[in-house]
Formats: sequence, structure tokens, C-alpha cells
Amino acid sequence: QIARIDVADLRCTEDEALALLGGTALDRDTVRRIQRQSDGWAAALVLLREHLSRPHATVEESLGEGRDAIFEYFAGEIFARAKPANQRALMVTAILPSITTAEAVDLVGSEDVARLLEYLYRRHLFVDRRRGAQTTWHYHALFREFLQEEGRRRLAVAERRALCARAAALLEVRGEDDEALALYREAGEFEPMHRLVLAHALEWARHGRSQALSDAIDALPDAMRADDPWLAYWQGRAWIFIEAQRGRASLERAFAAFKRAGDLRGQALALNTIVTGYYYEWANFAPIDRWIPEFAELLEGGHAATLDADSELRARSAWLIALLFRRPDDPALAPCAQRLDA
Repeated sequence: QIARIDVADLRCTEDEALALLGGTALDRDTVRRIQRQSDGWAAALVLLREHLSRPHATVEESLGEGRDAIFEYFAGEIFARAKPANQRALMVTAILPSITTAEAVDLVGSEDVARLLEYLYRRHLFVDRRRGAQTTWHYHALFREFLQEEGRRRLAVAERRALCARAAALLEVRGEDDEALALYREAGEFEPMHRLVLAHALEWARHGRSQALSDAIDALPDAMRADDPWLAYWQGRAWIFIEAQRGRASLERAFAAFKRAGDLRGQALALNTIVTGYYYEWANFAPIDRWIPEFAELLEGGHAATLDADSELRARSAWLIALLFRRPDDPALAPCAQRLDA
């Protein structure tokens, strides 16, 4: 019988990687990291095992030495033998984590790249083709890392930045926003970064990706962060339920900026998040006192009529919490509760 074995089936699983690295006394998390970095390539795992087996060898040193040895192989056996035009095509297409043929032609500017990718795939030279709604090409993780390093070294800075920006736009069209954000950052394209952060901040915060959201905001220029209180708001929202003090300072800055700008929705959401943060922290509720007059100013005057329903609901629910915990006899409590119950 003849059976077809897919390339993916030849990649070592985590258990197989553990077996290949046997005798190296590595913990499971380290094996998982090595398996991911090597993309299950057996030769890379064996090479790393040899480095780890030396007396007094550390994991970090062995990973670095093993990576260098593999990169030398890529350089001598594949990259150096390619024509200059193909070397450039490899460096350019490796900017994206995966790429369609049309995207490759667009980025490289030549139809020849399609034949190059097909050639490498047919000869099992660290290129995989995956079929789906669109057929995409994927470099082996280590080969892509090698090509990216070559690209940073060989391509002009301005050219690489322009390519990263174009690649990021392609990824954004695909809906691969995390990867697009990383490339916009590498390209120094802060306006599209800003737009992506604001578009996905709530989703990232809700899914526990506080560090990723905070890092993306921190990567923006100081002037951009200072000009947009929503960035301070989302910075605070990212941390308020994890590290309350860290998040609270940003939220307070955001509220002050929203109030100066007359942004009622921003004020409502900032107040809601500040008070909810104290509730979740369940420690000292006294600081809530300073915010109760802000709720009254926002919700008892003519402003309430211009607030959208969702923002008003959030603000009133936080106001109710503040009154219950700090001013249970306040005459505003009953009307606030009735409004929420309406």
C-alpha cells in the first residue's frame, strides 16, 4: 500500500520532542517552548540535544548556539545559492507570518515569486502550503526568523519600513490585527496603530490581554497619548481589575481630560470603571466620596438627556454602588435606583 504523509505529520509533537530531548532534564514548559521554536523539526531538536548534553550547558546558551548553527545551514545551503532577486523575495515575503500568492506578488513586485515559493515547497525547503478559503504559504518558524534577520541586515531601513507598513495593511484586511499591529509598530506607523488600539481595546481588555493592550498604548508617541484621553482610559481599563493602583491613576487622568473636553460618554465610562474598580478591590471605599459629586453633575443636570443609553446605564449603576456604600441616606439614591429599574 502507498500512503501520502503530509508535511505537518512529520513535525514532532510535544511528546515526541520530549522523547528526542530525553536525558536533558528539561521541564515541560521548556520542552514546549523548544518544540514551538523549532516547529517540530527533528533535525533542530537533535542538534539542540547535542548542545544540551555538554557539561555545564544551560538552556539559553544551547538555544542560542543551536539557532546559530541552524542559521549557518540556512545561509550556506539555501540563501547563498539563491539569485539576488530571489534573496530579496525571500526576505520580503518573510515579513508576514503567512502570505498568499497575490500578496507575495504585490509586495515583491514580480510574478516570479510565485514560482519561487512553489519551487521551495516542491523540494521541501522549509516552505509549507496550506489550503483554505485562500491558499497561504508559511515558512518554517526558524527559516522565517533567519530571513527576517537577513532582511533587517540587508534591506535599507526606509525600504523595510515601507514593506512592513504595506504588509500590515494586508494583514489588517485579513483581520489578523495582532500581527498587523506588530508590523505597524516596526514600521513606525503610529496613526494606524492608534486606530487599531481604539478599535480593539474593549475586546482585548475583556479577554484578559491587559499586558498586550498596555504595551500597544505605551508604544505610541508621548504626544499622541497626551492628546487622546481614550488611550489613558484604556490604559486604566487594562489594569484596574488586576493592579488597581496602576489602573486608577490613568483613569483619573482620563476623566479629567474628558471633563475638560466636554466628552460626556468618556466621563460616564471613566466614572463607572473607577468605582467598579474600588468595588472589585473590596478594600478602602472612602476614596469614592470624591467622585459622588461628579456623578451628580453628570446625571442630574441637562447632560443626562444627551448621554447615550448604554453610557447612562453604566454611570448610574456605578453611582448607585457609590451611594449604597458611602451615602445610603442620600436623597439621590432612590431616584437613581428607580431610573435603573425603569
